[in-house]
Amino acid sequence: MKRSLPESGRPAATGAVVASLLGLALLAVVLPVAGCARKPATIRITPEKVVLYGLKKNAVLQAEVLDKKGRPLEDAVVGWEVAPPKVATIEKSGRLSSVAPGKARVTARCGETTAAVSVEVVDVASIALAPTRMTLAGPKGTTGHYVAVVTSSTGKPVDLAPKWSVSDPKIASIDASGLVTSLAEGRAGVSAFLGNISASSDLAVVFREVATFELGPATVPLKAGDSARLGVVARDAAGTPIEDVAVDWTSADPKTASVLGGTVKGLAAGSTTVRALCGKHQAEVSVLVY
Repeated sequence: MKRSLPESGRPAATGAVVASLLGLALLAVVLPVAGCARKPATIRITPEKVVLYGLKKNAVLQAEVLDKKGRPLEDAVVGWEVAPPKVATIEKSGRLSSVAPGKARVTARCGETTAAVSVEVVDVASIALAPTRMTLAGPKGTTGHYVAVVTSSTGKPVDLAPKWSVSDPKIASIDASGLVTSLAEGRAGVSAFLGNISASSDLAVVFREVATFELGPATVPLKAGDSARLGVVARDAAGTPIEDVAVDWTSADPKTASVLGGTVKGLAAGSTTVRALCGKHQAEVSVLVY
């Protein structure tokens, strides 16, 4: 005859099973499953390219480590290295410093995962802007031209075009070549810059026509290497002078003498003509270099 367990024993056995299952469930929640930890898959570096204008200049790189699903790993530690170090150096914080002109590559590393960006160092020490003051006189749309001379740490010219900006774009606009155009009467500042190296000029816009324009002296004798400043007198219809009027300058023979912002420099023995253009007015002087 089959003997059965007493009814009082069944709840005890069932309770024990349930308790055991609950324990396993809690254990699964508390203990992570081996091999499921998130691992670095990619590194995103910003900015993606760095150009440092000047020596001993700085930029800060940032690296974001992502898992294979593109989710950030907040506690990931990134190491930095740069090659060649003669061009630039980098600190643990990602602070990059320029050392010498050239190109380099910065690598961010997290475990076996890496990413890299290119770095270029350009030797720029200063920017000279001519003229340092300009008045656009005439109707809306009158133009003038700025010239920027970029030099290196050794004082040599650098064939590099700066970027331009106007402090008040309602007064005037400026294009990539330095051509400024009047929009409304007033004053503004014009800047030429490369990185954090810059030069500036004061710009005035007046809706007064230039009625007369004179340039002097008629003849400029110069020794090679010497410079002379040309005099400009512009007046409106009432005879009132217009200070710092915008002038476009050219030298017929730039190998003999150059002109920048109204300053003539003798370069080699000979003669040439320097021409000044102010709106519809034109004047010229003879330059003799000995």
